[in-house]
Amino acid sequence: MKTSSPNSPARVFDWAAQAQFSQLSGDRNPMHMDVVAARRTHAGQPVVHGMHAVLWALESIAGKGDIQFPIAQIKVRFQKLIYVGDEVKLEFIRHDIAGISLQLSVDSLPVSSITIGFGEGLRRRAVGWHLLKISKHQRTPFPDCRRPLDHVEFLLLLVCHDS
Repeated sequence: MKTSSPNSPARVFDWAAQAQFSQLSGDRNPMHMDVVAARRTHAGQPVVHGMHAVLWALESIAGKGDIQFPIAQIKVRFQKLIYVGDEVKLEFIRHDIAGISLQLSVDSLPVSSITIGFGEGLRRRAVGWHLLKISKHQRTPFPDCRRPLDHVEFLLLLVCHDS
Protein backbone atom coordinates (compact mmCIF):
# COMPACT_ATOMS: atom_id res chain seq x y z
CA MET A 1 0.00 0.00 0.00
CA LYS A 2 1.40 3.37 -1.02
CA THR A 3 1.82 5.80 1.83
CA SER A 4 2.03 9.42 0.87
CA SER A 5 1.35 12.44 2.97
CA PRO A 6 1.92 16.16 2.82
CA ASN A 7 5.12 15.38 4.77
CA SER A 8 6.47 12.98 2.12
CA PRO A 9 9.97 14.03 1.13
CA ALA A 10 10.12 16.08 -2.05
CA ARG A 11 12.92 17.75 -3.92
CA VAL A 12 13.43 19.94 -6.96
CA PHE A 13 16.61 19.00 -8.84
CA ASP A 14 17.80 22.39 -10.09
CA TRP A 15 20.84 23.44 -12.15
CA ALA A 16 23.00 23.90 -9.07
CA ALA A 17 22.31 20.30 -8.02
CA GLN A 18 22.98 19.11 -11.58
CA ALA A 19 26.36 20.83 -11.66
CA GLN A 20 27.30 19.53 -8.21
CA PHE A 21 26.39 15.92 -9.04
CA SER A 22 28.09 16.15 -12.43
CA GLN A 23 31.30 17.28 -10.76
CA LEU A 24 31.07 14.57 -8.08
CA SER A 25 30.28 11.74 -10.49
CA GLY A 26 32.28 12.88 -13.50
CA ASP A 27 29.17 12.39 -15.68
CA ARG A 28 29.10 15.45 -17.90
CA ASN A 29 26.91 13.91 -20.58
CA PRO A 30 25.32 16.77 -22.56
CA MET A 31 21.94 15.09 -22.04
CA HIS A 32 22.25 16.21 -18.42
CA MET A 33 24.24 19.42 -18.70
CA ASP A 34 23.70 21.15 -22.07
CA VAL A 35 20.29 22.64 -22.91
CA VAL A 36 20.96 22.85 -26.66
CA ALA A 37 22.50 19.37 -26.98
CA ALA A 38 19.75 17.83 -24.81
CA ARG A 39 17.12 19.21 -27.22
CA ARG A 40 18.60 16.92 -29.87
CA THR A 41 18.20 13.79 -27.71
CA HIS A 42 15.10 11.63 -27.22
CA ALA A 43 14.51 13.47 -23.93
CA GLY A 44 14.14 16.85 -25.63
CA GLN A 45 15.53 18.74 -22.63
CA PRO A 46 18.10 18.17 -19.86
CA VAL A 47 17.36 15.30 -17.49
CA VAL A 48 18.43 14.62 -13.91
CA HIS A 49 21.09 11.95 -13.39
CA GLY A 50 19.15 8.83 -12.39
CA MET A 51 21.66 7.90 -9.69
CA HIS A 52 21.33 11.37 -8.19
CA ALA A 53 17.61 10.78 -7.63
CA VAL A 54 18.30 7.32 -6.17
CA LEU A 55 20.95 8.63 -3.79
CA TRP A 56 18.63 11.41 -2.64
CA ALA A 57 15.91 8.84 -1.89
CA LEU A 58 18.35 6.63 0.05
CA GLU A 59 19.69 9.62 1.97
CA SER A 60 16.13 10.70 2.82
CA ILE A 61 15.12 7.37 4.32
CA ALA A 62 18.49 6.74 6.02
CA GLY A 63 18.34 10.17 7.64
CA LYS A 64 14.92 9.39 9.11
CA GLY A 65 16.12 6.06 10.52
CA ASP A 66 13.98 3.91 8.20
CA ILE A 67 16.83 1.48 7.43
CA GLN A 68 17.02 -0.68 10.56
CA PHE A 69 18.51 -3.90 9.14
CA PRO A 70 21.53 -4.81 6.98
CA ILE A 71 20.97 -4.15 3.30
CA ALA A 72 21.39 -7.24 1.13
CA GLN A 73 20.45 -5.64 -2.19
CA ILE A 74 19.14 -2.52 -3.86
CA LYS A 75 17.22 -2.74 -7.13
CA VAL A 76 16.25 0.31 -9.16
CA ARG A 77 13.92 0.55 -12.12
CA PHE A 78 13.99 3.81 -14.09
CA GLN A 79 10.57 4.14 -15.72
CA LYS A 80 10.50 7.73 -16.94
CA LEU A 81 12.87 10.66 -17.13
CA ILE A 82 13.11 13.35 -14.48
CA TYR A 83 13.68 16.76 -16.04
CA VAL A 84 15.76 19.47 -14.43
CA GLY A 85 13.34 21.62 -12.43
CA ASP A 86 10.80 18.83 -11.77
CA GLU A 87 9.60 18.32 -8.22
CA VAL A 88 10.17 14.69 -7.27
CA LYS A 89 8.18 13.07 -4.45
CA LEU A 90 9.31 10.04 -2.48
CA GLU A 91 6.60 7.60 -1.43
CA PHE A 92 6.76 4.40 0.60
CA ILE A 93 5.05 1.47 -1.12
CA ARG A 94 6.14 -1.16 1.41
CA HIS A 95 8.18 -1.08 4.62
CA ASP A 96 8.56 -4.26 6.62
CA ILE A 97 11.16 -6.63 8.05
CA ALA A 98 11.99 -7.97 4.54
CA GLY A 99 12.74 -4.57 3.05
CA ILE A 100 11.48 -1.31 1.68
CA SER A 101 9.86 -0.45 -1.64
CA LEU A 102 9.91 3.18 -2.68
CA GLN A 103 8.50 5.10 -5.59
CA LEU A 104 9.72 8.39 -6.99
CA SER A 105 7.03 10.35 -8.80
CA VAL A 106 6.63 13.60 -10.68
CA ASP A 107 3.13 15.10 -10.89
CA SER A 108 1.79 11.84 -9.36
CA LEU A 109 3.29 9.76 -12.21
CA PRO A 110 5.84 7.09 -11.24
CA VAL A 111 9.34 7.78 -12.62
CA SER A 112 11.49 5.30 -10.64
CA SER A 113 11.01 2.42 -8.24
CA ILE A 114 13.56 1.39 -5.64
CA THR A 115 13.48 -1.91 -3.77
CA ILE A 116 15.76 -2.41 -0.79
CA GLY A 117 16.09 -5.97 0.48
CA PHE A 118 17.27 -6.60 4.01
CA GLY A 119 19.55 -9.52 4.82
CA GLU A 120 21.19 -11.35 7.71
CA GLY A 121 24.14 -10.20 9.79
CA LEU A 122 24.87 -7.65 12.46
CA ARG A 123 22.07 -5.22 13.03
CA ARG A 124 23.36 -1.97 11.67
CA ARG A 125 21.52 1.20 10.90
CA ALA A 126 22.32 3.27 7.82
CA VAL A 127 23.07 6.89 8.68
CA GLY A 128 24.42 8.26 5.41
CA TRP A 129 26.20 7.37 2.19
CA HIS A 130 29.28 7.97 0.09
CA LEU A 131 29.62 7.57 -3.66
CA LEU A 132 32.96 6.25 -4.87
CA LYS A 133 33.97 6.60 -8.49
CA ILE A 134 36.11 3.70 -9.61
CA SER A 135 37.75 4.13 -13.00
CA LYS A 136 38.88 1.52 -15.47
CA HIS A 137 42.06 -0.27 -14.34
CA GLN A 138 41.55 0.72 -10.69
CA ARG A 139 41.06 -1.90 -8.03
CA THR A 140 37.92 -1.79 -5.96
CA PRO A 141 38.41 -1.12 -2.25
CA PHE A 142 37.15 -4.65 -1.56
CA PRO A 143 39.75 -7.44 -1.87
CA ASP A 144 37.16 -10.17 -2.57
CA CYS A 145 35.84 -8.34 -5.63
CA ARG A 146 37.92 -9.82 -8.46
CA ARG A 147 35.76 -8.74 -11.39
CA PRO A 148 37.75 -6.56 -13.82
CA LEU A 149 36.31 -3.15 -14.53
CA ASP A 150 35.87 -2.37 -18.20
CA HIS A 151 34.25 1.02 -17.67
CA VAL A 152 33.74 3.62 -14.99
CA GLU A 153 31.53 2.31 -12.21
CA PHE A 154 30.03 3.88 -9.15
CA LEU A 155 29.97 2.14 -5.83
CA LEU A 156 27.46 3.21 -3.22
CA LEU A 157 28.70 2.81 0.35
CA LEU A 158 26.17 3.16 3.13
CA VAL A 159 27.65 4.48 6.34
CA CYS A 160 26.29 2.40 9.22
CA HIS A 161 26.66 2.01 12.94
CA ASP A 162 25.62 -0.76 15.35
CA SER A 163 22.11 -0.43 16.75
